[in-house]
Amino acid sequence: MREIEIKFQITDDRFHESPDFTALVCEQMIVSTSESESNNTYFDTPSQRLQKLGMALRIRQSKDVMEQTIKCGESGLGGLHSRAEFNAPIEGSLPTLKSFPDDIWPSTQERDSIQAEILPVFSVNYHRSKWLFLYHDSHIELVLDRGLVSCGDKSIKINEIEIELKDGYMSDLFSFARDMAKLNHIRLGSGSKAKRGYQLAGLEPMPGYRSEPKHHGKPHTSREERILGWLLHMLHHEDVYFDGPSDDRLNAAIQMLRSWRMITKTAWLLEEQPDWFERCDRFDSEIAHIQNTFSATSAKATNSLFSRDALLLQLQIAAWGYYTLQSA
Repeated sequence: MREIEIKFQITDDRFHESPDFTALVCEQMIVSTSESESNNTYFDTPSQRLQKLGMALRIRQSKDVMEQTIKCGESGLGGLHSRAEFNAPIEGSLPTLKSFPDDIWPSTQERDSIQAEILPVFSVNYHRSKWLFLYHDSHIELVLDRGLVSCGDKSIKINEIEIELKDGYMSDLFSFARDMAKLNHIRLGSGSKAKRGYQLAGLEPMPGYRSEPKHHGKPHTSREERILGWLLHMLHHEDVYFDGPSDDRLNAAIQMLRSWRMITKTAWLLEEQPDWFERCDRFDSEIAHIQNTFSATSAKATNSLFSRDALLLQLQIAAWGYYTLQSA
């Protein structure tokens, strides 16, 4: 099964109690709801062989039910996350890799070699509120997770929303994401719980300043791919702004401003300008003057960079990118 979801990070601990969020949920045609405590242990080898294969392996315990899950082949696009997910029941304390399809592994020999080395690396424990509802012609699942990622005596907070298309149309998922974006105290999420766990364990760098997007300098990168690369660069620096070292906040904000400028400039060069171009051009013009007098604590700059208009525009570019890549 391949899951397709959009992640939002919440910037207010009391978001789940807000009247606007409650009203948005209550307006939906709700099929089912649930509340649960979820305790997850993530596994890898000492040399992170699973991480290097682009896989995340966990055991989840919720009430008296235990399940093992492996996720692989993640692709991220401006808050939109898609990856294959496989689940299987389990009784012991270690995952059994033979329970998953053979064809997800480079070879069954490598799978068995990894099996002999796996050990727990970090835990992710949270309270989950879940709603399944009918939205237009699609079933969409909304989950709100609040808890901690922990490794040894270190921990970081989880406060996030995921909206997943269970069946139906991507256009409905993006439409509901735009409804979500009208709420206060949320932003697009570019990283997974597993990524934050690896960062906490010291096995992956914490969010930090980058002078260039990851696509920079790669040959044969299309203009469309460059636009999406700048969008990811922007979202990375949102993470740095909120979760990285305080000394990086100013540079992170400047990189976000730069990303808007580069998205606009690159869109000028497209053979067919996308439907978001004029809106992006206006927004870029509105924030262009900020950089001259910018400080990381400037309320005016912060309000502009993390405004509803900015979030809605990010979603519009992500949706355009999804359909553009699908048709390529």
